[in-house]
Amino acid sequence: MPHDIDWTIALPGRGIVVDISSFVAEATSRAKDVDNADRLVISDVEIMGGAPCFIHSRVPIDMVVGRIDCGEDRAQIQSDYPFLTEAHIDAARIYMAAHPRRGRPLRITDMYPTAKVIASGTAKLKLPHP
Repeated sequence: MPHDIDWTIALPGRGIVVDISSFVAEATSRAKDVDNADRLVISDVEIMGGAPCFIHSRVPIDMVVGRIDCGEDRAQIQSDYPFLTEAHIDAARIYMAAHPRRGRPLRITDMYPTAKVIASGTAKLKLPHP
């Protein structure tokens, strides 16, 4: 955040001063996080049909986030994909939040045709490990 800018707003004659520097600092930090995620993720129609993937790979970020959301340990995911760092995994979630996909979400059974449904109602699947 630029230090030479005064991020206070004052209403003369009313004695009201509002300091927005913490909001600016937070927004600047989030923007940097999005920029870092954009450096680690690519979305190209020639790669996995345009699904966002980690750069120089064919690993879709939504697959990694899905595994994390299902409670899988980060260490297991990193064991399956040794190039993944903590920064990659964090970037996947940030990228998905900053660039939501349009259209209807894919069904998990379309993404993982060999997945076995182990409970209905709430999506509980046993996903195959690559």
